[in-house]
Amino acid sequence: MAAVASATKVSTLPKFAYKGSLSGLPWASGGTGSPDAFEAYRGRRLDVRTGYLTIRYGWTEMTQLAWVSGYVAAGAQPVLAVGLLPESARGQLAQCANGAFDAHIREIGQDIVMEGAGNAILRLGWEANRMGDFPWAIRVAGDAGPFKGCFRRWVQVLRTVPGQSFSFDWNMGAQGNLPYHVDQIYPGNDYVDIIGVQYYDRCPPALTQADWDKRYNSYNTTTGSPYGLGKWLAYARSKGKRLSVPEWGIGGPSTACARPGVDNPLFVENMFRFFRANAASIAYEAYFNGTSPTGSYQLYPADANPLSSARYKALWGPTS
Repeated sequence: MAAVASATKVSTLPKFAYKGSLSGLPWASGGTGSPDAFEAYRGRRLDVRTGYLTIRYGWTEMTQLAWVSGYVAAGAQPVLAVGLLPESARGQLAQCANGAFDAHIREIGQDIVMEGAGNAILRLGWEANRMGDFPWAIRVAGDAGPFKGCFRRWVQVLRTVPGQSFSFDWNMGAQGNLPYHVDQIYPGNDYVDIIGVQYYDRCPPALTQADWDKRYNSYNTTTGSPYGLGKWLAYARSKGKRLSVPEWGIGGPSTACARPGVDNPLFVENMFRFFRANAASIAYEAYFNGTSPTGSYQLYPADANPLSSARYKALWGPTS
């Protein structure tokens, strides 16, 4: 597809506008999973629709993007999680930083544009602070420089793609397990438009308001990295960026830790309050309506987490 894209005239779409233009909420709100079904469930339009480029095998698989057109339906803002490396190139951050994969990066960008998502928010190399996890995740302390170099290389190459107006989201896990402050893998303001954090109610879940309040301003006492939403918001503001929460949810896999998530409507309510109170500083948020072999985050269908599902629909529904 990339060869066609390079020979085809494309028009540049306006960049993401940081507002709930479809939902009518004071912030951009969305979800993952089956976007049409999730939109119908909550009874309010999705401003953003989140999808994931497949990374399980190699570079060719990452260009199979016909599905992307469904994420720009009816004017929704596409948010695409884009791995810096597929599994076949696991750990090759230095090679990426030195330009070894430029042709693949360019092809992916061209294909995204050709599918109508030239203004997509790209979550490049998400959750890199979970050491040893994704193919691009930090493996050893010495990976910090190559990770930043790889991230920057992606941005530099993608900015040359005709018709693009991408926004770049540097998107970490809430806590991660880096042995140093997460700022050491921040690529720099010239390469980042949005600072994002995944935020799940688990390990342990915040079952009382006191639990939520304690976690809200918490940080890693060893490294000083932010953990709670309040600290992540402050970190984003310190860089002059808006905060995204591109994945958040209750429940989840029972194998995650000794005290995994549960059906917790209080967490849903507190997330709504957070987004409403800080709307001017929120880039976007998207509920992770997914499942795993050992548990479910799902609000829709409601049988997995009925209390949280009802609370979400009441808050994000057409009367909120």
